[in-house]
Amino acid sequence: MNTSHLRAEVERRYAALDLPAWPAPRPDGAPPANKEYSRVTDPQRYRIAGARARLWAEVLGEAGAAVEPDPVQSIPVGGAPERAEPVHRAVQVAPPAGVTGAAPWWLLESDVPQEDGGVLPLLRVAVGRPDLVHDSLPDCGCDACDGGSADLLEGVDDAIVRAVGAGVTLTGHHGLRRGEWQLRWYASGQAVGSDTPLGWTFDELVRACEQIAQGGRPALPRGTEVSVRATWFPGS
Repeated sequence: MNTSHLRAEVERRYAALDLPAWPAPRPDGAPPANKEYSRVTDPQRYRIAGARARLWAEVLGEAGAAVEPDPVQSIPVGGAPERAEPVHRAVQVAPPAGVTGAAPWWLLESDVPQEDGGVLPLLRVAVGRPDLVHDSLPDCGCDACDGGSADLLEGVDDAIVRAVGAGVTLTGHHGLRRGEWQLRWYASGQAVGSDTPLGWTFDELVRACEQIAQGGRPALPRGTEVSVRATWFPGS
């Protein structure tokens, strides 16, 4: 079993669903108009992200994963509990039995109220713990940030492929500021970070993750929490 086969099966099942599809609004790469940044033409169309993720959970469940509803009702933003955001539907997807060192991931769905009374469906993919969010889809939801339905679905697929792959996550806090920094490194070589601790660069933290993945013990910022996970599908 490998993620390419799983992805193909998710695509096949998704094609049978009657869900919205729309083209990229600016295929020629033209910049969006200023008014598009404050406009959300059809927020409900973004429900396709959650639908795609649920299919991933279904297909992974058939491949041996343990899929269960999770009672989590909110997650902190930036590691600050007082800035919690609600979660309206949550599913935990745990790796198949016998896979050593792999981490579960969470499918977290929220209904975000809009100024016009509408609701924007938001999908978050968390890895290791429900508060360790790796991806939020859509990124924004405004017309300016819309890349079309195919781009959004690809983003969901990529997020879950990363979630079931090997990687290293570093998490820490900014002292009295209480804000959280996080760096996520994936076995593909991709790295994503939200802020960095004082005195450290992004590249230094990436190199530390690479060393950790190889079994090393590099110097890290004081108080750093390290999470190392193995792939769900070793040898694939």
